[in-house]
Amino acid sequence: MKYMTNSIRQTVAALREEGIVISENALRVWVKKGDIPAVYSGTKAYLWYPNVIEFLKRGSAAQAG
Repeated sequence: MKYMTNSIRQTVAALREEGIVISENALRVWVKKGDIPAVYSGTKAYLWYPNVIEFLKRGSAAQAG
């Protein structure tokens, strides 16, 4: 089930439902580097789904440079 705000694991599952396959580890690295903004509750990161889609469309700054 896709919500607008998801944990990393839920985000990966929602992306896979749309045919976008990325690893949980890759998503965690992008969040840790700050490429995808997250809100934390304790150690759990929550992502705004449209931010993830936008990042996947544009790529990271490291890829562009």
